[in-house]
Amino acid sequence: MKYIISKYIGDFLIAAMAVLLPVVPMVSTVMFLVIVDMVFAIYRQFKENPSKITSRKMSCTITKLLTYTLTIIGVFFLQTYIVGDTLPITKITAALISLVEIKSIDETFKSLNGYSIWYKVSSLLKRGTSTTKDIIEEVEKED
Repeated sequence: MKYIISKYIGDFLIAAMAVLLPVVPMVSTVMFLVIVDMVFAIYRQFKENPSKITSRKMSCTITKLLTYTLTIIGVFFLQTYIVGDTLPITKITAALISLVEIKSIDETFKSLNGYSIWYKVSSLLKRGTSTTKDIIEEVEKED
C-alpha cells in the first residue's frame, strides 16, 4: 500500500513539473530579482543601523516570493487553459513584477550611493545631438 501511494505521488509530481516547465524561467528571474533586492536592503540597513536588521523584516521576502510565484503560476494556468495564447499575459505579469523589483533595487541603490542606476542608464541611452564624449563627460560630472 505504501509503495502504491508513493508511486502515485511521484507520478503526480512529475506531471506537475512537466506542466509548469514553461513558467520556470519567469519564476527564476523574479526570484533572482527579489533576492537581489533583499541583499541590497540588508546591506543598506547594515550601513545605516545594523540593530534594525530583524528576521521579521526578512520574512517578508519569503511572503513576496510565494506571492509572486503563485501569481505567475495562476496567470499561466489562466492563459493556458482559459484565455489562450492570443495575449502573453504570463510574460506581461512577470515583466511587471520584475519592473517593480528593479525599481525597488534602484531606490535602495540610490539611498546607498546617492544616484540612480536607472537615471544613469537612461541618460546614456538618450538619443540626440550629443556625442559619446559628451555623454561620458556628463556622467563623470554627475559623480
